[in-house]
Amino acid sequence: MAADVRLEASLRLRLPDAEAARIAAAALAPDDPGYARVFVQGPLLEVHGEGAPLAVLRTLDDVLACLRALGHERAGRQAGSSVIQNAS
Repeated sequence: MAADVRLEASLRLRLPDAEAARIAAAALAPDDPGYARVFVQGPLLEVHGEGAPLAVLRTLDDVLACLRALGHERAGRQAGSSVIQNAS
C-alpha cells in the first residue's frame, strides 16, 4: 500500500507595516480554520499549510491571490519572502 503523501509549506512575507499585516491576516481568515494557519508578528505575515499536496498548493495559491488583491504582490519581492516546503 502506498503511503499518503503530505506536504508542509510555509509562506513568510514582510509587509510594509504591522497594520498591513493585520489587514492581510483578516482577509485570509476564511482560509485559516481548515486549510491554513495564519500568524502575524509586527509586519511579518506567516501562512502555514499542511495536507495533501494539491490542497496545500491550492490554498497557498488562494493566499497569494488574496495578497495580490490587497496590493501586496510586490512587498515580498522588495522586503524578502520565503517559501519553505517539506514533503513527507
